[in-house]
This record gives sequence, structure tokens and C-alpha cells, in this order.
Amino acid sequence: MRATTIYEADDGYVRFQDENTLEWHWDNGYDGEGTEIIPFIDAADFFEGSGREDIAALIRQRKTCIYGKYGSF
Repeated sequence: MRATTIYEADDGYVRFQDENTLEWHWDNGYDGEGTEIIPFIDAADFFEGSGREDIAALIRQRKTCIYGKYGSF
């Protein structure tokens, strides 16, 4: 299975780990980096609550943004 990436930029990525789960990897430079696994069903609310409304909007609209290029999933 080819992983579908929803968001990718210099600060990290969000991609499907499988059909029901997203992997969020972030790199905030000196503030650290990490990875979190999120159920897709809760993902939009999770990102909105984490201050990443941009990623929440992508998920709700079934859009992708890879280094500023938009698409859909």
C-alpha cells in the first residue's frame, strides 16, 4: 500500500499509516521533534485542538498540501 500524505512541509508531515490511522511527525528545530499516531476518525478535532487548524481543514475537506501544492484524497 502506498501511503497517502495529507500534509508535508519543512516542519513535518501527516500521512496515512493505514486506512484508519494517521502518522503525524513534526520537527520544531530546537523545540524538538516527535511522532504521534492518531485515529483518522478523530484527526480533524485533534489537529484543531492542537492549534493546527490548517491540517484540520485539509482533513475535513479531503485535501492534501505537499510543500504548497494542493490536491485531494
